[in-house]
Amino acid sequence: MINCQIIQDGKIKDQVVQMSGLVFRDNHGIQRSNHIETSILEASLNEWHYDKFGIMRQHFHGKEDNTGFQVMHEVRPALMFSIATKGFGSKNVYSGEGRSQELLWRAGDANLCFISDEGGLNVNLSRNLSLDILSIVIPQQFIENLMGYNAQVFNSLSVFTHCHDNTHVFLNENRPMEKAVIRAANNIGQAHLMGRNAYRYVESKIIDCFSGFLDPDSLSPGSGYTSLLLRDKMHDAKDLILSHYQDMPSLHDLAAMVGTNECTLKRAFKQEFGTTVFQYLFDYRMDLAIRYLLDTSLPIADIGIKLGYDYQSHFCTAFKRKHGVSPMEFRLRRGVIL
Repeated sequence: MINCQIIQDGKIKDQVVQMSGLVFRDNHGIQRSNHIETSILEASLNEWHYDKFGIMRQHFHGKEDNTGFQVMHEVRPALMFSIATKGFGSKNVYSGEGRSQELLWRAGDANLCFISDEGGLNVNLSRNLSLDILSIVIPQQFIENLMGYNAQVFNSLSVFTHCHDNTHVFLNENRPMEKAVIRAANNIGQAHLMGRNAYRYVESKIIDCFSGFLDPDSLSPGSGYTSLLLRDKMHDAKDLILSHYQDMPSLHDLAAMVGTNECTLKRAFKQEFGTTVFQYLFDYRMDLAIRYLLDTSLPIADIGIKLGYDYQSHFCTAFKRKHGVSPMEFRLRRGVIL
């Protein structure tokens, strides 16, 4: 449960609202969605909770000047990466002991902080101004998992594996992110297109966000030279993707299976095939979808399941994203009569 207040000119305009939200489960984990709209402000909060991390998408829109949205909540010890994906505004993050820090946000700005007690945030807006923020939350017990991906990049986070309660630490002031980080953050919203690989896809984008914040050079394309041995490993990785297209291993596991690390896998695979691992998987699935639609009489839901989509709606959305029409319309246009 989250307590909220609508504020104008420093005074509580509307009484406290209890936001519990709509909760449901699918292969993206647990999702909760909330929306509040008043005469002076609009606010939406969408949350996805997975085993090892959480994602929050926040949207705020001011209808009057000097409006604010205050949220109070309890926070388990966690590391939180936040990036403004759209708009402009200020957000004040505070703890139950009175510590606070106000940050100005512009699209592309990001920060990283560790929080672990009662606290909240206060978003300040003006008339016709909006602010969208994506936050990624890593519970304290899983911070060590990040170091397993790239110890050199994530070693600076080790201090937070043993922090006690009542701790609010900002690693940096807001700072603009490279395009690769912004792209990774925006791509998180495309996870449903990956079917059963949605979790692994999101996990990969989270690693990119954290890596790009802590060490911007970690996402650089590199020299462009790929050895013959590494090229062979990338073709091995491609073969593994094609043989496990319904439920591909995580990038971390895939890299280990071909004898490299995740960072090298992502860089070298794109150099060799001109696309990312997940985009390659997506394109292959959509090509298979055409074959199933034209050459079999399988129901669309069954085709989706064969391709790794447990939900027909997710498969149809993915197919239309790739081919511009729904699977049913594709069959009709090709004269397939069942």
